[in-house]
Amino acid sequence: SSLVNLDMSDIESQTQPFQPLETTDPRPRHRSGPIILAAISVVLVASAIIAAVLASRPPPAKHIEVVAPVSDDNSFDDTVAVPQKRCVWMHGVGISTTAPNGPSFPEYWGNVQDYATQCSENIFIHQDTVSRGWDNAELQKIFCDTATFGTGNVIRDVIVFTHSMGNMIAAG
Repeated sequence: SSLVNLDMSDIESQTQPFQPLETTDPRPRHRSGPIILAAISVVLVASAIIAAVLASRPPPAKHIEVVAPVSDDNSFDDTVAVPQKRCVWMHGVGISTTAPNGPSFPEYWGNVQDYATQCSENIFIHQDTVSRGWDNAELQKIFCDTATFGTGNVIRDVIVFTHSMGNMIAAG
């Protein structure tokens, strides 16, 4: 093994605190505005395209079949009908009025019920979520009573769709 003999006499001692190097980057520091606007534009265009495609197609039939293996060799020869369930829809923040639950809520959800083929019945909750937060006890009770169909504390055989703050209402 060989030793390296370093001459330390040329190294100045650090008598001043460390100073970071100044950057000469000519770009502005806050450039996220145009990026956010571009991202929003992409989302809006994609949403418009999806809405146009959905609007141009007829609603699917209210019948669902799922291919399932039914033989010992796991072949997929037959289909099994899946029972439809009642569906409860809880919107998010932004609705300033309260109205009775109904079979649709086009102002918020569009005509999504026409494409929810897994639903035998659609119940759209329509509650004021502008002046009431997700932790409002009355709002949570309305959701629970609707989702349980007044049968107690457990949601059974119901598909729950929530959006945004509706998730927190359902979780509360």
